Amino acid sequence: MAQDSRGPGGTASTRAIPASTVTLALTVEKCTGLPEVSHLKGFRALISVNGTKEKTKLASGTDPVWNEKYNFLDVPRKSSVKVVIQATRAGILRCNHYITDTTVILVTDLLDHPGQTYPLEIKYPSKRPGVPCHLHISALPSDQHSAAQDVMAKLFKAEEPEPTTIPSALKTAATIHDHAASAGDVWLPLLEKISSIADIIDKLSEAHPYLKAAWSILDAGRKIAVHQQELDDKIQLLIKTITEVYEVIKLDKLKGSEAQQNILNNMAKQTATCGRFILKYLQDKGFFNRMGKHLFSNTDKTIQQFQDGFEQMQRDFQRHGTVNIQFTAQDISADLKGLVEKYDISNIPYARGACYQKEKTCLNKTRVEFLQKIYNWVQQPDSNSAKVLLLTGLSGTGKSSLAHSTAEHFDKLGCLGSSFFFDHNDVKSRHPKSLFGTIAHDLADFTPAFRHALNECIGGKLSLQTSSSLQAQFDNFILKPCKNIEYISEPVVIVIDALDESAEFGNKDRKDLIKFIYDRFNELPSYLRIILTSRLEEDVKILTYNESGHIQCEYMNYIASDVIEEDIARYISDQLGDMFAPSDYLKLAKKAEGLFQWAHIACGLITDDGTESGKPDDEDMKQTFKDLIAMSPSQQLEMTILDELYKSLLTKRFSKIQDVDKLMQFLGMLLSAGEPISTSALQELHKYSKTETNINFGWIIGKLGSVLTGTTNHSEPIHFIHSSFRDFLLNKTKSGKLYIGDLSFHHQSLAQGTITALNQKLKFNMSHFPSSYLANKDAKNLDMSWFTNNACLSYAVSYWGYHLSFISFDTDQEYHIELFLQTKLLFWLEAVSLLQTVHGAKSTLRGAELFCKREDLKRDIQDVSRFLEMFGQPLATSMPQLYFLAASCVPEDTLIHQKYMRAQKLNHFPHLVKGRMSKWPTQRFIIHTKQRSNTIACSPDGRHIVSGSDTIHIWDTGTGEPICPPLEGHTGW
Repeated sequence: MAQDSRGPGGTASTRAIPASTVTLALTVEKCTGLPEVSHLKGFRALISVNGTKEKTKLASGTDPVWNEKYNFLDVPRKSSVKVVIQATRAGILRCNHYITDTTVILVTDLLDHPGQTYPLEIKYPSKRPGVPCHLHISALPSDQHSAAQDVMAKLFKAEEPEPTTIPSALKTAATIHDHAASAGDVWLPLLEKISSIADIIDKLSEAHPYLKAAWSILDAGRKIAVHQQELDDKIQLLIKTITEVYEVIKLDKLKGSEAQQNILNNMAKQTATCGRFILKYLQDKGFFNRMGKHLFSNTDKTIQQFQDGFEQMQRDFQRHGTVNIQFTAQDISADLKGLVEKYDISNIPYARGACYQKEKTCLNKTRVEFLQKIYNWVQQPDSNSAKVLLLTGLSGTGKSSLAHSTAEHFDKLGCLGSSFFFDHNDVKSRHPKSLFGTIAHDLADFTPAFRHALNECIGGKLSLQTSSSLQAQFDNFILKPCKNIEYISEPVVIVIDALDESAEFGNKDRKDLIKFIYDRFNELPSYLRIILTSRLEEDVKILTYNESGHIQCEYMNYIASDVIEEDIARYISDQLGDMFAPSDYLKLAKKAEGLFQWAHIACGLITDDGTESGKPDDEDMKQTFKDLIAMSPSQQLEMTILDELYKSLLTKRFSKIQDVDKLMQFLGMLLSAGEPISTSALQELHKYSKTETNINFGWIIGKLGSVLTGTTNHSEPIHFIHSSFRDFLLNKTKSGKLYIGDLSFHHQSLAQGTITALNQKLKFNMSHFPSSYLANKDAKNLDMSWFTNNACLSYAVSYWGYHLSFISFDTDQEYHIELFLQTKLLFWLEAVSLLQTVHGAKSTLRGAELFCKREDLKRDIQDVSRFLEMFGQPLATSMPQLYFLAASCVPEDTLIHQKYMRAQKLNHFPHLVKGRMSKWPTQRFIIHTKQRSNTIACSPDGRHIVSGSDTIHIWDTGTGEPICPPLEGHTGW
């Protein structure tokens, strides 16, 4: 996609609408010679012109006739029309297939050769023998609109037009409606001013991306205004007010005043927000009626808010002051509604650290065209356009970098609602069941309107907040609150990266999440713009077949190879500097075959030899470069150039057999960890595991800087830079002798290490909690260094039971669990409260219960689970409540009472003299079903209950929550 010369980032001209554009009246007539498709519902044509997309209705037969007309505004004459034919199948095989390659037709050809047909190349299924396939399409320019554009182009010149040019142009446009000229008079000076300012400050101020967005939004509003009968007087006045604000900016003095640039930044943000407000007004005449009913007292008040704000900015700019005026439509609505309320959503699951990271964005001036394509999609005002943009591509093509860059871009624009990055390194916290909760938290922080709506849906309802059902989470955390918000001026962007890393292939939660995206995301409001990235694995492919049109797919594999090679060469040049000639960088870029990850590792091999010095001499670097250029593709079908590079890296850095064994143990523990863990914590857990081999993990990770993070700071959690390295290690065909194999051995080491760490390190009141009468959030100056400076202990608190669930029974391990239960249990519950992991503690205990064979230990673990089930909420709120609850509320025959309250003589805590429970209540919770149940059954292990009526429900006996959506389709019992 070429840089749009009409916007502030254009390089060719400062004009907003080039004179060489045309309004294209396109007629898609018919297609002949299409192949026969089984279960065919119909064919449609998908048309793309200058970034605007249209699609015809379905037409049946192998020679479908559409005769549908479309108008495309401001189409450059040098651009092209892209057409692809799609087949829709009905019945069980319901899906969409692109049966032709994309046909590209120059606009000039369409205009110069009317009546010409265009051949189509069939790619699926095989074409009918001897029957050519042709597309019948025609186009005409609209003279009226062309004349109007000529007028606007002259008005948009940065210099003042000559006196004779305007009358001549106006005479040419005599047939244009009066309202078009008046609209131009209002819009054009503002757009010209913004465009000129943006060109000047492109490299001087971070306000530039805001101005670019503001220009794009307001220009879209101008196009609608030209075709609308008249602009509302108050909207015209508001536009003139904004224009007057920008008139005070002196372009030649922008370098000298940081204060003015700060104000300009705020101006740009608010211009973009106000532009969306105006655009919505122009698109929907009923818009203000709805606003008046639900959010605002009247339209005048809203417009006045914007006018007052811009006028204040103008005054502040003139006196070189600073200002931080922030007003958006949702903030205004919240103020007018007087939303002063208390809310608590702390029980909604939240994945900490799952948001975007600035250091992982694309290198400057790379992926420019593709990023601009994403930005344009987000800014599309069409409420009928797709709500999800799915970016797919091979492993290593840079999908995640694009996601990080996109999130950062819209965060700067103030319209990033949430970002969530799935990661194979952190499947424990970044899993499908934490996605919707994390988005809900972020949206509540993003806008008071959503926070209020979320509070109305789930406020004070613990069962809804803690639900583990994806269906309940989507409905209560996202859909219902969004539907209760009548209007949000911004497009609210949500970035979800690496859907394929949300869980292992075939995992139920992953299947459910993909199904929700396919079935339910079309119900989301149009202001939500969801950008999703994933490798196109088998289960993800269903998202490319959506008939509702709410998912738009972009395949990164189809980006022109020369564009990708230039970007990769630029990246390599940035990494290696002037070490080699530009032509050498292009050779290395071609070797990467479009994979940025290959280029990243290659640069690491050249510049870091894995030694303590980390800097090879020039001759070694030149030799490594030659070796990389000389690498030939593997003859193994499953091996990729990336796999070959991983094998080369490891065999070169770890050439001795004993070093390879140490490497395998380190990587095996890293792959088995429940969350990203630091080198120092892993080293300590390895020591506690009493493994005979003495390994220096710091030495190992120092050689893996190309594939792992945390190589220089050993207290920083380690991440696999790219999931393809993890895949390589776990695939025997690819890794060969470097294959990690069965992870149970490494889980055994981590299980032993975590239990030993708990038994040796946990103590009473380690954080020095000052008072038994305080909530955790109110306690000041807590000593959390036991956990913040001891990653080994904090990891052990959360994951000791997780590792037990992966290993076979061991008597010695069971003994250490018994020791923990009898001496450290309450101190562990202290840590669980302070580390805010109460919600996950039950699953930890479940892993321990399944591991143990002794019935008395199983019963003790079940008692602790019942304690958390009944008193988890007060424990999460206040750690000292643990001892009051243990002393007064637990039954006398439980582990907590027998081993701690009685045996350790903790009688100084208040306790019940009379009325203590003799045993845990038989009733644990009530499961509410919407229908009468005809039959109920319990699973053999007691973990699930099945209820049946018109639908079948499966419930988790530990939480009382459904584990999946209702099952339908049965006809009897």
